[in-house]
Amino acid sequence: MNALERFGAVIIKEAKQMIRDKRSLAFTIVLPLAIITLFGLAYSGEATDVVIGIVDSDHGEYGDLLIQHFLSHPVFIVKYTLPDYETGEYYVEEGYVRAVIVIPSTFSESIKSQQTSYIVVILDGTSITLPSKIVEETQKILQDFSKDVFRKSAAEGKFLYPQVDTVIKYVPSSLKIIDVIGPVVMGIMTQQVPLTLASLSIVREREKGTLEKLLSTPITKYDLIFGKLVPYCFVGVLIGILQLTITIALGGMNRGRVVDIIIVLFFLSLASLALGIFISIVSRTELQAVQVSVFFLIASFLFSGFLFPPEMMKSFVRPIIYGMPLYYFFLAIVDVMIRGKTIIEVGIPIFLLGIYAIIMLVLALKFLSARIG
Repeated sequence: MNALERFGAVIIKEAKQMIRDKRSLAFTIVLPLAIITLFGLAYSGEATDVVIGIVDSDHGEYGDLLIQHFLSHPVFIVKYTLPDYETGEYYVEEGYVRAVIVIPSTFSESIKSQQTSYIVVILDGTSITLPSKIVEETQKILQDFSKDVFRKSAAEGKFLYPQVDTVIKYVPSSLKIIDVIGPVVMGIMTQQVPLTLASLSIVREREKGTLEKLLSTPITKYDLIFGKLVPYCFVGVLIGILQLTITIALGGMNRGRVVDIIIVLFFLSLASLALGIFISIVSRTELQAVQVSVFFLIASFLFSGFLFPPEMMKSFVRPIIYGMPLYYFFLAIVDVMIRGKTIIEVGIPIFLLGIYAIIMLVLALKFLSARIG
C-alpha cells in the first residue's frame, strides 16, 4: 500500500466515523447555522425601549414641542423628567437611564431670534454600540422638529429655519476602551474555562467506565457533582483575578472594592460550572460536550448584552439574553468597577446568577439519576 492509499484509507475511516456519530454531525452543522440565523433575525440595527430622561431648563414653546417629539418617538421611553444638568448626569452615571436630553434655558429664544440653538445629550459610556444609535435617533428627531417648527411658523407668516446642534457628553468622561473591554474579557474567560472543564468531567468518567464504579462506592451523586464544583470554581475565580490584575495594570478603571469583584466572579464561575456539569451529563461523548461549550461561548458573546444590548435586539430574542449568565455578570461588574457600587447595591444580578446555578444543578442531578437508572 503506497502513501496515497494509506492517506485515502484514513480519510475514508474518519468520514465514516463522523457520519456514524449523527449527533456530533448535527451539532457541527446545525448549531452554527442556528446561531447565525437567530442573530440575523434578532439584530436589525434598530433600537427600541431605550430609557432616557429629559432636563427642560427652557420651559418655552419650542422646548415643549421638542419634548413631545421625544415622547412620541418609538425608540425612546422618557421615564424621568429631571430638574437640572447635574441630576441628569447623576442618573446616567448610576445607570438609571441610557441617556439624558438637556434642553438649555435659551433654546426657544434662540429659535425665535433665528440663532443656532443646541441641546446636550448625556450618554452612558459603558455601552459600546448603543450611544451612537441614541445620537442617530436624536438627530432624526431634531430634523423632524425643525420641519415641524418651519410648518408652524410658515402658517403664521414667520418662516423660522431652526438650526439645532447636538453637544455630546459621555459619563464617565474618563472611560477608555480598556475600561469597557477589560471586564468583558474577564467575564468570558471566567465563564468559559470552568464551563469547558466541567462539561468534560462527567462524560469523561462515563466514557472511561469509571462513573458507575465511583457511584458504587460510598460516594453519592451529590458528592460527585459538588466535589467537581469546588476545584473548578477556584480555577474560574483565579482566572478572573488574573484578568482583573492585567486590566488594572493596563490602566483599566476600577472604582470598586476587590472583594466585591471577587464575589461577582465567584457567582459567575458557579453558574458557569453548574451549566457545564449539566452539559457533561446530557452529552454522550467528550466531542459533543466540547461542541456545546463552544456553541455556548459564541452564543454568550452575541447574546449577553455586551456587544448589542437588549434595546438593540428584537423583542422575541430578548429572553435569550436574559438567560445568559454573562448578561448578569456584565450588569454587576460594570456597576462595581466603573460606577463604584458595593456588592449590596448590585444584589439583584448576583441573586439571579445564584438562581441560575441552582436551577442548573437541580437539572444536572435529575438527569444524572435518569442516566444511572
